[in-house]
Formats: sequence, C-alpha cells, structure tokens
Amino acid sequence: APSGVGKTTLAKLVLGLLEPTEGTILFGGIDIRKLGLARYRTLAAAVMQDDQLFAGSLADNIALFDSDASPLKVEAAARLAHIHDEIAAMPMGYQSLVGDMGSSLSGRPEAARAAGAG
Repeated sequence: APSGVGKTTLAKLVLGLLEPTEGTILFGGIDIRKLGLARYRTLAAAVMQDDQLFAGSLADNIALFDSDASPLKVEAAARLAHIHDEIAAMPMGYQSLVGDMGSSLSGRPEAARAAGAG
C-alpha cells in the first residue's frame, strides 16, 4: 500500500497502542479495553518500523522492563525472533547493554519484544 494511507495507525489501533477517537476495537467480539490491555497484548504482537531500543540490557528491552518477565520467557521470545544464538554468542549474553535508540542487532530485539516476553 502507498505511504501515508494509515497502515501504521491501523496497526497501532489494533494493538491497543492508540485509542480510537470513535468506535471500538473488538477481539473475538469483545472490546479490547474490557479484555485488559495487558491480557490482550499477550495475544497480539507486531514490530513497527519506528520501534527503538532503550538504554538497558537486551533482556530488559525484550521484556519491556517488566520485572515479572522470567529469563525463560525472555529467551523464548528471542528464539521466536531468531536472535537467541546471536545474543548467546555475546560476552554478556542477555545482559549485554544497548544504548538509547540503537543496536547492532538489526531490529530483532524489537521482534523478540513483540514475541511477548512480558
């Protein structure tokens, strides 16, 4: 689809990242606000073009800094995003630090984040 037609806005609405100005977003016939966004986001994921990493460890970024995300869930999300082997080969593994707005991992930590560690 051409640029500027609302693909990103639609994706953000469907993922619950934006509130609709009118109407509701239904998942299985249920308003996603009634499902609870935390629950709903365990059922849907996406990697947006403008996703970025935050200062912290790769594990923190994959888990979106959710202290309840277990190392096993973080690793499972990384495996789904096909980045586990690359992270495991790093000297500090999942504790490798990344800076604001950047990484040398080609957007795949964002894909792992979307895979739902948190």
